[in-house]
Formats: sequence, C-alpha cells, structure tokens
Amino acid sequence: MLALVRGDSWVTLTDNLGCSRRTIDKASKVIRTQSLDTPAIAALSTHDIATLFPDNRLRRDEDYLQPNFTAIAQTVPLNESL
Repeated sequence: MLALVRGDSWVTLTDNLGCSRRTIDKASKVIRTQSLDTPAIAALSTHDIATLFPDNRLRRDEDYLQPNFTAIAQTVPLNESL
C-alpha cells in the first residue's frame, strides 16, 4: 500500500510482489475510498488490515470428516512405495 501511495507503477508492484493486477486494484480502491496517506497506512494494525481486506472465501471445514490417519497407516504395507 505504501508503494501505491509512493506512486510505484502497477507493473513494478506485480513483478516485485508476485501478485496480480486485481490485488493491486483492490488495494488502490481501499486507499482511495478510505483516503489513506503514508502515515495512516504505516499506523494500520494487522486487525485494521484484516478489516479493510476481509477474507470472503467460503470455509466449510465443519462439513468434512477428519481422516483416521491411524487406520490408514495400518492398511499400507510397510515396504510398499507410495
């Protein structure tokens, strides 16, 4: 975010950070909508950043059963390559 405020190009950011232009665009929109400047960005906590960039991925961990690793290990012969 600081690099965006500093005026670094999106190409430079995607190359240096290994992220997509879409990610840079999201950060740019947050900077504009929240009117963030260098001191404000530097003062952001981890919680603040998580609030600005919520993880909207669907989590369905409770829908899956935990594997019984002990039973699985007992069914695999000891000398067989996987």
